[in-house]
Amino acid sequence: MLLCSIIVPVAAGLITTFGVDTSLALLIVYPALLGLGYGLGIVGPQTAVQTTLSDTDVPIAIAIILFAQSFGPALMITVTQTLFVSRLLQNLSFIPGLNREAIANNGLTEIVKSVAPSETRRALAAVSRSLSQSWYLAVALGAASILGSLVVEWRSVKTEKEEGADADGAVGCESASQEGLTQNRSPSTAS
Repeated sequence: MLLCSIIVPVAAGLITTFGVDTSLALLIVYPALLGLGYGLGIVGPQTAVQTTLSDTDVPIAIAIILFAQSFGPALMITVTQTLFVSRLLQNLSFIPGLNREAIANNGLTEIVKSVAPSETRRALAAVSRSLSQSWYLAVALGAASILGSLVVEWRSVKTEKEEGADADGAVGCESASQEGLTQNRSPSTAS
């Protein structure tokens, strides 16, 4: 979980550097890094709960974690969209020929097509700036997750080796196979 709390804000911060001329390689690598961090962090809380809590508390804790992991992104999509639209309105307000209604009622492609050709580059830069500003929320939330990662009790998830286990982890293979043979025999075939 700690690794997630480090990778996610760094990757989201790198995504804020995207611009109109960002290379395709960076458009692939930075989100992939973000996905790696998110993937590392999604299972960590469930493992930590199963390791640190009593068996009776684990199902409730897992349910709470899964609820938070589902509800949090759903809520943040709405918040981020609102943030993006407000930043877009502000960043595009300086471009002639665009008003709030045109920005709110049209998609990005229509907005860029509706401006004068001389203003197209400026409109694209404003859209890019709005997207980057929206990612600051992900940077902040990712950085705040370090608080939760630091307060989790650190325990090993490894179990003690069973008695009689050899170096490979096999437990009495010879005696187990002998027992299996005697158990599989029916009384009529035993001699």
